[in-house]
Amino acid sequence: MRTWGNDPAGSDCMLVGAYRSDGEVGRILREALPPYLVVHDPAPHITELLNLEIVRDEVGQGGVLDRLLDLLLIATLRKWLGRRARAIRGCPPAEIRRCTVQSS
Repeated sequence: MRTWGNDPAGSDCMLVGAYRSDGEVGRILREALPPYLVVHDPAPHITELLNLEIVRDEVGQGGVLDRLLDLLLIATLRKWLGRRARAIRGCPPAEIRRCTVQSS
């Protein structure tokens, strides 16, 4: 995981990370999710910890970054799924598929 940007003191930062998984769980998750999703500020406290850890060059940094990325992924999915669930609860049964697609 690394950062990207043209101004280290700027207000925006892009965190870039990747998962490599050839296992069944990874395949199921990839198939269940849309190609991309946008969730604004899913867990600012986790993002702050990532920002602090990413500039440290100490023993164990890789393990800490991996776990923080896991937490951020889970927080993002929770927020996204919660948003979808609220959209579905507000739809009549015949309209659930349309509402689900629109909430993505």
